[in-house]
Amino acid sequence: ILDHIRHECHDYTKGASEYEVNVEYLRSALDQGVDQVKSFRTRASLLGLTPTDYWDLDGMIDDYASYYKLWNTVISFQKSQIQWQQDPMKSINAEEVEQLLDSWFKECYKMIKGFDSDNTRMAQKVAKDLKSGIDDFRVKFPF
Repeated sequence: ILDHIRHECHDYTKGASEYEVNVEYLRSALDQGVDQVKSFRTRASLLGLTPTDYWDLDGMIDDYASYYKLWNTVISFQKSQIQWQQDPMKSINAEEVEQLLDSWFKECYKMIKGFDSDNTRMAQKVAKDLKSGIDDFRVKFPF
């Protein structure tokens, strides 16, 4: 799934609608893997065995972190955008919305820089599309 997310998930518009299940599934699977490793290490220690190093899991977590951050931000923005457009304006806390948009916008800049290599151009494009989406939303809904 990590390779699928890395190489095939590159369409910003499909974030919440098509990619969310895989993004969340992999995050959950990695978290469960971390819990299992802790359990294995505890058992090994109790039995007086040398704990096994699960470096490959650590590597997968490190590899996935930036992609998870990207897609989690895209999905959160897309879902929030739909909610803000459907909810009555008086029920929306403009200050909270502005803080969220500012936070996501700053993250976009970091992600654009972080994905600045030949191998991650598609992810960088998604981060740029997210930044544009936030800009467009601010123009339509100035809080």
